[in-house]
Amino acid sequence: MCSICDEIASGIRKDCGCENGCDCGPVCGCGPEARSSTSASELPKTNLDPPNFLFPPPFDLGGGDSGTDGAPVVIEADPDDPNYQLMVDTHEVMSPGRMDKLMREFFEHLMVKCQKKNKAYAETDATSDALNNFREAALDYDITMTKYAHILQGKHYRAFKTWMRTGEAPDKPFRILGDIIVYAFIMYCIGVDEGTWKHEQEVLEDGD
Repeated sequence: MCSICDEIASGIRKDCGCENGCDCGPVCGCGPEARSSTSASELPKTNLDPPNFLFPPPFDLGGGDSGTDGAPVVIEADPDDPNYQLMVDTHEVMSPGRMDKLMREFFEHLMVKCQKKNKAYAETDATSDALNNFREAALDYDITMTKYAHILQGKHYRAFKTWMRTGEAPDKPFRILGDIIVYAFIMYCIGVDEGTWKHEQEVLEDGD
């Protein structure tokens, strides 16, 4: 079966695109008659399965499709479309859809853990100063809150370097990464608290 027939079987093409009858048959021997006699179980599996795949990812479909200038037609997927996630398991590479999904899920997981641990971690509750622990430590050691947070983050950073070097660590590597990320966000909040940068006017409006 030729690539054109593969694409028709996979739902990418609706027809072969030949203007005056099917010209594929003489080339590959699988014209309309051959296609109609091929059962679904006999069709080759492609990396565009599963059957619920609604549209192709942004790459050259191949199989002879070309634009008016002869260049391959590339179909772009919209990342804002909820069906974009259908691409995530169709390729061996890390697709943009899967990377976006992984980042969002890991971030949400970390936020839930932070909220659960906030009172014990920051020695406060939701109505008090969430940076109280960092303020007191900064005063005790005569350093800034950022330096104190960075010192705490450094412990996890060194643990992750140990894991990269030896394959062993005191905790699961993804948990160590999570702690590194959490302290980065804490240092961001400290920066807002100390006026190092303005959240809305400076950071969120930064388009670079």
